[in-house]
This record gives sequence, structure tokens and C-alpha cells, in this order.
Amino acid sequence: MRKSSIAKLPHEQKPRAKTTSRHNVDVLKLKTLVEESGSRRPKKNRRDQSKFTLRIDTEILDKVREKADARSGNISANQWIAEAIEEKLARLK
Repeated sequence: MRKSSIAKLPHEQKPRAKTTSRHNVDVLKLKTLVEESGSRRPKKNRRDQSKFTLRIDTEILDKVREKADARSGNISANQWIAEAIEEKLARLK
């Protein structure tokens, strides 16, 4: 049997509502909740940030990671260290 050379046209699909999460989470409500919880600082412009290498004992870094993981909002060790520096600077004023 010979195949037809006529191309099949795609079926028209009804527009679907876009889901931003595979779990159908209301992302706007979730974002608002996170912002109100204070667990994350507002993002800064990358031009306002600097990168550098920090040498730190493995034991201290392990403790930092443990404290960062235990905090609500699941922040990174980098963010935890940055917040600790800000808190220390505020106390020294």
C-alpha cells in the first residue's frame, strides 16, 4: 500500500490556561507568602554585588550549611553568610 503524499494538517487545539507549576500552585500567592515571610531579601542588581573567594574551615562551613538548611525558606549558605555579615556590621555601628 502506498502512503499518501498529502501532508496532514495539525488539528486546531483549544487554547489552554498556562500553568506555571506542575502542581497547579497559585504562584502569585506563593510568591506573596514568601515575600511577606521575610525569609528572602529583595534581589539586588548584579552591578551592586561583588564576588570574592572566602577561605573558611570546613567545620564552620558545615555549621553554616546546617543553620541555613534549618531555617524556613531554605536559604543558601551564601545568603546566610551575607546576612550574618550585615547583622555584625549593624551591631558595630
